[in-house]
Amino acid sequence: MAHGYAVIQPDEENICYLAAFGDNTQDYKIRSALKEQLEQAYQESQAKTDFLSKMSHEIRTPMNGILGMLSLAKVHVNDPKQTSYYLERAESLSQFLLHFPTFDSRHI
Repeated sequence: MAHGYAVIQPDEENICYLAAFGDNTQDYKIRSALKEQLEQAYQESQAKTDFLSKMSHEIRTPMNGILGMLSLAKVHVNDPKQTSYYLERAESLSQFLLHFPTFDSRHI
């Protein structure tokens, strides 16, 4: 990296000039690379946030269904047919959650 300076002798008005120069090519390359890495990290972070948000929704929906079905089964505990119906639905939603990790991100 080349750096230097030059001093020019005073002119007739006793003004002295100083000129400095340097090669900042390497610094520019480093800053550019860091800027690209920062942008990539931001994009990856945003993708992770979006993915987790969608995953959270995909898990919350069947969980709310399970809780709803169990609440209805509890209310209709004296009606075996209704209770069985609600428990079967809760079990079905539970099976979905158990198999959920086999889905890939295209299903979200």
